[in-house]
Amino acid sequence: MSDMVEACRGEFGKYGYSIPKFEMPLWTSKLMSKWDPKMKELMPMIGVDYECDNTKSKKMMNMTYRDVKKGMVE
Repeated sequence: MSDMVEACRGEFGKYGYSIPKFEMPLWTSKLMSKWDPKMKELMPMIGVDYECDNTKSKKMMNMTYRDVKKGMVE
């Protein structure tokens, strides 16, 4: 998550956008989930690291992918 924040801060900060510098504490998320149904749906995903591998699609379909940081900014 911090890589995404740094990429956005570097690009959009110069235009005056305020990008948060901290992660929401877990206790705040749990408290919000008591009243907000959307937050309750997100709770199982908090703290889980997701990793993806696109090697198979690169080989089988001869695909090339953009840089993640560049794609986020665009």
